[in-house]
Amino acid sequence: MTGTNGDKQLSRIVLNGFKSIARCDLELHRVNILIGANGAGKSNFISFFHMVGQLLEQNLQVSVSRLGGPDALLHFGRKTTEQLDFQLYFGNNGYFATLEPTLDNRLMFVRESFWRNMSGEHEIGRGHFETLALSGTETRIDSYVVPTIQQWRVYHFHDTSDSAYVKQPHGINDNGYLRTDARNLAFFLLSLPGIISENCQNNPACCPNIWGFLPASLSTKQGGY
Repeated sequence: MTGTNGDKQLSRIVLNGFKSIARCDLELHRVNILIGANGAGKSNFISFFHMVGQLLEQNLQVSVSRLGGPDALLHFGRKTTEQLDFQLYFGNNGYFATLEPTLDNRLMFVRESFWRNMSGEHEIGRGHFETLALSGTETRIDSYVVPTIQQWRVYHFHDTSDSAYVKQPHGINDNGYLRTDARNLAFFLLSLPGIISENCQNNPACCPNIWGFLPASLSTKQGGY
């Protein structure tokens, strides 16, 4: 593990009441490895980041419905867990939210706020159903936190069934970037030699390190296929 990168790097996460995670308080670094037995909660932890991404796209309620409603997200349901609470720290800045289930099976913000180590918590609203974090604040904390979260991409290739997207036919030209469900994994890997060679023309020193991580079948021709 290596150190964090200032206020652009998620440095700590506090998560309470999410799926199989009753309580969690982790300090994070640039590289973090989750190790645990089946059913330990690794996939649930990763899925939290997907939920936060949907939240900041103002798509929380649709996402909650697709996942089975609030009781599917709360730790053992609302009878056991009344609130889903999280705190995301980015060095000296942070984003906090507390969500409660409603009778019509939505999640409502009972607290949403930004945080700064020198001035504490700055509440931006309560009683709403989609985030207010995009509306801007006078604290400028949002200018550090929101763009960082919006750049997150969750790659979780856990579906190995016959119907998995990675096993379905897909367009060979869809290789500009790796899709989060891995549906274009084969064609993205096929395009890597060309992508790397083009980038290494601008930074030759990186090439030996990058090619060392590629399988021999991809790295034998460093400019073509």
